[in-house]
Amino acid sequence: MSETVYAWLIENGKDGEDIRYRGWAEGWPYWVKDPYKALWFVRREDAEAISAEDEDAWRIVEHGFEVEQPRCKNCGAAERDCTCCHGEAGW
Repeated sequence: MSETVYAWLIENGKDGEDIRYRGWAEGWPYWVKDPYKALWFVRREDAEAISAEDEDAWRIVEHGFEVEQPRCKNCGAAERDCTCCHGEAGW
């Protein structure tokens, strides 16, 4: 079962195939092409704070992502809907 989740991403301001998103690896920022590998911010103000001194960060945009929800190992229900184990062995 998938669900749409929303996150704020820092973009480089380009369009189409040239667009890049701010990522982070080994303590350093970098640009990635895949938005699923970018930094995801729950709050816009957090993305703004991270990008405040970044001259290459041109805009902050909210994106929707389809993500698979974790399943209970015992009954197969989405973990948040599971009633068989309540956070015990199946989670």
